[in-house]
Amino acid sequence: MRLILLVCFLMGMNSVSANSRFDSAIVRHFTDQDGLPQNSIKYITPDKDGFVWLATEDGLVRFDGYHFLNFNSTVLPIKDNHFLCFLSTNEGLAAISVENILEIKNGKAAVSNISAYNYFIQEDTSDVYTVRGFPDLYLNIVPCHYFIYPVNATTYYKTSKDSIWYVNNEQHFYLQKAPAFKPEQLFALNGNLYQITDNGEFFQLNSKFPRPLSLHGDSIGKLKNYKVYWNIGSQQLFLSINNLLYYLKIDKNNNIESTILLDNFDQVKGGITSIYYDTKYQRLFIGSLTKGLFVYKCKQFSVLRDGEGNDEVYYAQALHGDNALVVPRGFMFTTDGTKKEIPLLRKIGRLDNYSIATDNKENNWYKDGRVLYKLTPDYSAILWDTVFPSKVNQLFFDGGNKLWIGTQTTGLYTIQTDEEHPQLQQFCTDINDCTYFTKANEHTLWVGTAAGLYSVDVKTKKTSGFNVLKDSYIRSLFTAPTGEIWITTYSHGIFIYKDNEITALPLDKHRFLLMAHCVIRDNNGYNWITTNKGLFQVSTNDALSFVSKKSKNLYYLYYRKEQGFNTNEFNGGCQPCAVKLPNGDISLPSLNGLVYFNPGNIIPELPDKRIFVDQIEIDTSVINPDEVIDIPHNFHHAKIRISSPYFGDPDNLHFYYSLEKEGNKDEILWVPVNNERIIEFSSMSSGTYHLWIRKPNGFGGDNEAELILVLKVEKAFYETTIFRIALLVTLAFIIFVFFRIRVRRIERKNEQLSLLVDERTYELRSILKNLQASEQQLRKQSFVQQRIIAAISHDLKTPMKYLMQVVGTTGYPIVKEERMVIHDSLHNMYYLVENLIQYIKSQFAHDNSMLEVVDLYNELELKASIFRPVANSKKILVNNITIPGTKVLVNKQLLSIIIHNLIDNAVKNTPAGSITLEAYTENQKIVLIFADTGIGMPQAVMNWINQDRIANSSASEKYNDVHVGIGLLMVIELLALINGSMKVNTNGLHGALVTITIDVIE
Repeated sequence: MRLILLVCFLMGMNSVSANSRFDSAIVRHFTDQDGLPQNSIKYITPDKDGFVWLATEDGLVRFDGYHFLNFNSTVLPIKDNHFLCFLSTNEGLAAISVENILEIKNGKAAVSNISAYNYFIQEDTSDVYTVRGFPDLYLNIVPCHYFIYPVNATTYYKTSKDSIWYVNNEQHFYLQKAPAFKPEQLFALNGNLYQITDNGEFFQLNSKFPRPLSLHGDSIGKLKNYKVYWNIGSQQLFLSINNLLYYLKIDKNNNIESTILLDNFDQVKGGITSIYYDTKYQRLFIGSLTKGLFVYKCKQFSVLRDGEGNDEVYYAQALHGDNALVVPRGFMFTTDGTKKEIPLLRKIGRLDNYSIATDNKENNWYKDGRVLYKLTPDYSAILWDTVFPSKVNQLFFDGGNKLWIGTQTTGLYTIQTDEEHPQLQQFCTDINDCTYFTKANEHTLWVGTAAGLYSVDVKTKKTSGFNVLKDSYIRSLFTAPTGEIWITTYSHGIFIYKDNEITALPLDKHRFLLMAHCVIRDNNGYNWITTNKGLFQVSTNDALSFVSKKSKNLYYLYYRKEQGFNTNEFNGGCQPCAVKLPNGDISLPSLNGLVYFNPGNIIPELPDKRIFVDQIEIDTSVINPDEVIDIPHNFHHAKIRISSPYFGDPDNLHFYYSLEKEGNKDEILWVPVNNERIIEFSSMSSGTYHLWIRKPNGFGGDNEAELILVLKVEKAFYETTIFRIALLVTLAFIIFVFFRIRVRRIERKNEQLSLLVDERTYELRSILKNLQASEQQLRKQSFVQQRIIAAISHDLKTPMKYLMQVVGTTGYPIVKEERMVIHDSLHNMYYLVENLIQYIKSQFAHDNSMLEVVDLYNELELKASIFRPVANSKKILVNNITIPGTKVLVNKQLLSIIIHNLIDNAVKNTPAGSITLEAYTENQKIVLIFADTGIGMPQAVMNWINQDRIANSSASEKYNDVHVGIGLLMVIELLALINGSMKVNTNGLHGALVTITIDVIE
């Protein structure tokens, strides 16, 4: 951007006339080097948000006063970047191209399906042509019968060579038949159609008859070779004639008011394509066909200079009358711009310029080093002078008749100004190096020095300092009409004394106010503060609200030399440091002239527009701005570009931001946004953040615009609920495995211990078992021995004794019956011995190695045949009813003993009757039945046999109290060896029924 001051060169424009609105203007020139996509500006229009939009050969451009934002086919789904014009809509603007209508609102351009201005897009222009403003490069190139002049989205005027129609929602209303006119002579403003004729007359055409319009304002003269600039979007009309640029406005009486904006405006050489005039802030935008954008801004301040030499440094100044200012340099400046030399001051010539005072009789008091002068009101003569012991620093007239003089080293003095020969009075000696005086009230004088601020009681001469400002260089003091006292310092900023308290005011962004020279209040409630870096304006109400802590912020509006100063460096250290004239004008001394202005004519340009988010860039990806912005967790860099339309001084637009994580209770920290208006972040932890963006809107306490964006940084995979659940499960599994392994180790140790215990137990059990077996064997052997002894005693000894008696009797004949008894006894003794032998053998044999197939019928028959002789002698019938051929696998030897003993027992216990033998197999079992009709068995013996049976237990161990014979014991013992059992019942009324059941061995 190039800045052109006072002398402007704009496409053939050589100078600016004093009669034009922009006779003293600031010109900013923007080209493609400043951010424009290219230098051809076809159209310029503002929107409702405060932006200025440009149509170029490379799409639309939004201008916020600082930065250009381009909207073309690279960011929009459009094919054609050539736009014809802008038109107003209810919500914003419509940008018209040959193929598209873009909707512009909220600072953005987007393709829309709005139906507004559809009549603008015509595929065939051979019959109807829509005028898009002036100049229109194609207006006289395209041959058409009808021309359309847009009014709004659905309304327009349609003309032919001599007729006019008013069209609303495609309904045509015929207006009038008029003389032939040229298309470039018609334009529509504020809903009306107007014509400018070749001879410079203006007519309104939207009625049955043309209505002539009067022209007033700046004189236009005879219209010849003029050119019309019609801006449809801004509804403005400009006229270029005789190298002058006029702004034409339809006034409230529907007449035309003209204002000269520029002089020597050569539109032919300049190639001007579009003009927009911001009437509020007096800013002129001019678009060029090849040279980019020019922005004119009227200067609001003027500078008074005497023009004598290169030294235009000014300090103290004195009001002369109501409309003139006098400076010690020897010149008088009047409000009408004239300058007058004062010979006496020029003659003295050595005045140091730092202090001037005027008393009630308008006598003027000047100082030069140690000399004090009293001059006549008209500056024609010196009335009185005196020399002080030390240098005189400042002079102050208190409004009565007393002049206060502050010196370098000898304290304060006073003089009665109404005396013809004033007498110098020493007031005090403890206040030296005086810099400024002000009257706090009727009895108190404040004196600023290079080492602090003092309060002086003019009656008691008591002085007191302010500790808050100790060692501060007091630059100026201002007692305001509202009672507070403003204090400016050198290097410490500005303070306000109110209600017995001194409050420091906040500094500006660049801290220029640290070295504030002077404060002066205008008639509109604003204070103007001079510094070495420019001029500041601050609201009195805002400052007092800050002092009373009703607001937290204080807004300063900054002005720099582009507003009309010759330099940004104002001067201070003088009294008075500024002068306000009776008409309200203010004059401020600077390093290059007196800055002069009327505060009522100053238009404060405040940054009061909304905040917009233009672009959000996450790493290399650009995302659409939204209220909630999703950000990946692994991003590295985020850039948020913001804007707010403001065409004033960039230093008046301040953005601040604060990033706060949701749930954070810490105090909000506000960080200034950089000059590029970009907020940048590096990587952040996951979570929801609130990005607060603020900017002061101008005066009014805490008057701020605010925008809140919600940033959601995605959770990393390790922060998700699923991951945490998986992690917990994994940890639980690890813990489980750990404890499981530990338990297994303990279990193994326990198993090892258990095995060791089992081994020891097994060994002990084996030993115990062996001992028990040995004990059982011994018991068994003892029992067998007892039974054998009993059997021998009962069954062998007695028969043998009988035989011995019979045989031993000499000569005793053995009859047949005795022979039979002997035979039977011997027979029984034989089988008894045989059974005992087999029984004894069975006690030491426990395997199945002696199994063999036995025919049960034959085995029973064999044993029955042994006892039949005895049975027959006792008249006992032994009957074997077993089916022949019934064979089983069994220990034949043990079975034979069992059968033998049971038959023997039946024969013995049956006096006469029958014995029935039966054997068969059933359900894998051998069943033997012995039924007799004898005397049966005792009940105790039957109970013992039937009820006290424990598998694999010896009968000799179970029932020792029951008297049984050895034969029955042998049966029970032998049955246990062959997996058999015995059950005894009565056989009807007499006898016994013995049932033997043996498991079949497969």
